[in-house]
Amino acid sequence: MFLNESFFIFFSLVLLLHSTIPERFRWSILLIASYLFYAYIDLRFPIYLFIVTLFAFFISSGIDKFKNKRKLLLTLGIIFPVAILFYFKYLNFFLNTIDEITGIHLLNYPKGGFRIILPIGISFYVFKIISYHIDHYNGRIKHEKHFGYFSLYLAFFPQLLAGPIERGKTFLPQLHKKRIFDKNLFLSGLKLVLWGIIKKTVVADRLAMFVNEVFPSPAEYKGITLIAVAIFFSFQIYCDFSGYSDIAIGLGRILGYETKDNFNYPYFSRNISEFWNNWHISLSSWLRDYIFYPTAFSTIRSLDKIKILKLNVESLTYIIASTLTMFIAGLWHGADWTFVIWGLLIAFFLIISFLTKKIRKKFVRLIRINRLKRVHNIFRILLTFTMVTFAWIFFRAPTIKDAFIYLENISFSFTLKSPGQLFFMAIILLLFILGEILVRNNDKLLFIDKIHWSIKLSGYCILLSIIIILGVDTNNEFLYFRF
Repeated sequence: MFLNESFFIFFSLVLLLHSTIPERFRWSILLIASYLFYAYIDLRFPIYLFIVTLFAFFISSGIDKFKNKRKLLLTLGIIFPVAILFYFKYLNFFLNTIDEITGIHLLNYPKGGFRIILPIGISFYVFKIISYHIDHYNGRIKHEKHFGYFSLYLAFFPQLLAGPIERGKTFLPQLHKKRIFDKNLFLSGLKLVLWGIIKKTVVADRLAMFVNEVFPSPAEYKGITLIAVAIFFSFQIYCDFSGYSDIAIGLGRILGYETKDNFNYPYFSRNISEFWNNWHISLSSWLRDYIFYPTAFSTIRSLDKIKILKLNVESLTYIIASTLTMFIAGLWHGADWTFVIWGLLIAFFLIISFLTKKIRKKFVRLIRINRLKRVHNIFRILLTFTMVTFAWIFFRAPTIKDAFIYLENISFSFTLKSPGQLFFMAIILLLFILGEILVRNNDKLLFIDKIHWSIKLSGYCILLSIIIILGVDTNNEFLYFRF
């Protein structure tokens, strides 16, 4: 959607109108544009969005108005959007699972499942609604009385299809402020958009040509090819989704709205917990605040002074909260057991990392590798990346069986298919990683901030040239549109 001429024309018109009409009408231009943008995909989608928006608005109003019914209204405000999400995304999965386990055909479940079209972005705006209600109920945010502003918060088109999952407390206040053109914000937005397009078209879509060939039929491949393609997918999903996030955040900045970063160089993480905190930050922080912490607090109260398998309450709490959180994280990504296994694998790595923290510190001091800080950090980064890549195999495989076939056929034998193309992609990846390292260490490149804006604009034109020369037009939609 973001990478075709139609969207470029659409966004240019929105930007022109948003910049020229009186301040008090600008929200309406963005809201109309957002609903038109959504209707362009499917005319039914904005209807579903409007229904849940209207319901959420009245629930939020009721939480303020009916003090003695606050908890009931909060419960309804969470159950209704979750029920909508369950119907569109999980009904077939649930019925199929019941059928496979028990042989019971609920609701006259047809072979192949009900024909239900999943509205793109529903997982994202449902999570926005839930966080808004909980934050409002707990006094972290006031009810937004302007229905138009509230609707725009849920429908804002750069974030609508695949996030980030922006919190109401950071987005809504911006709608109440007078918009003043910020040249630096505009240029940083333009830079993010171009960098996001490079990630998508130059890196992710090139990698997809290998990934999409190998993963559907892993039995046909052996050796180091499978290792290379597993690594390729790790970078494909990162460049694809972080590329989308960069474009979405950049478009928002061009329009004058700030959104927090959604990725913080996750593949430079030194442990699995750091990776999860740096990956898809708007989702991982959402799960932390609304699933992990509440589960942990309730577990602590339930397990006070209880020990199971010699584990203390802190360890038991972490195990239970992490397992539930990552189970939901896996299921949120898709109605398939491959995603659930991915989530549980990340949970397993998190738990092992937590339980062995003291032992690992003692071991590091014993072998004195901590004296070689840079070597130690590189080792930790590579180990974390290896664990993450292993888990991604289950995430990408069409079935659990395919994932195990993939793992069985992995070896270090140098059986390479298309070695020239693999080598070319390795060079592209190496250059991309070097670019990430430079951007990550931009505090050492402070002179760039002093460069005149016209020279910066020339640099962005160079980025655009790279997209034109090295980008591939594979018509691949962004991966997270399906989630």
